[in-house]
Amino acid sequence: MSTATKILPELSNHKSHLTVGRARSILGCFWFSLLLPLFIIIVYQIVVNRYPDGWTAPWGWFSTLVLPIWSLIIIVLTATKNFTHEIPVHSKSLFYIALVISAVYILALYMILLIGGQSQAPLEQTLNNSTLYMGAMQAIVTSVLAKFFVENLEPAENRSAKEAAP
Repeated sequence: MSTATKILPELSNHKSHLTVGRARSILGCFWFSLLLPLFIIIVYQIVVNRYPDGWTAPWGWFSTLVLPIWSLIIIVLTATKNFTHEIPVHSKSLFYIALVISAVYILALYMILLIGGQSQAPLEQTLNNSTLYMGAMQAIVTSVLAKFFVENLEPAENRSAKEAAP
């Protein structure tokens, strides 16, 4: 049994339907669980004075590149109570694309923070410079996530009407 099958069995089982609620939960947990350690690393680096200028560079970098996507995910997870969550996702391929592009983006964030300090430029400069290209990548990730979330909205009253119709 592959690792992916153990972690997310509903993704590998083609007979079961991946529901909208489950897909949203997977994406939310994926983002929060992978970015919480990044947050902790930044706090640690600040505490051990890795940044001579203090909090400005790392928090500016983190808040610019992470918080907008976290905000989108929080809004979707909390503001969709009037929408049904038990319907199958409309496009599994879009879900997979959102998951993969999220993984690539998060990996890039880790690489910048952990490997960027190995360059001759100060880490603050590396963080500031990376926002130029990571901002464009963030726009793509946010667009894919938003498209997935919006395409899978179905008001609960519409679902009830469809089920009641003969």
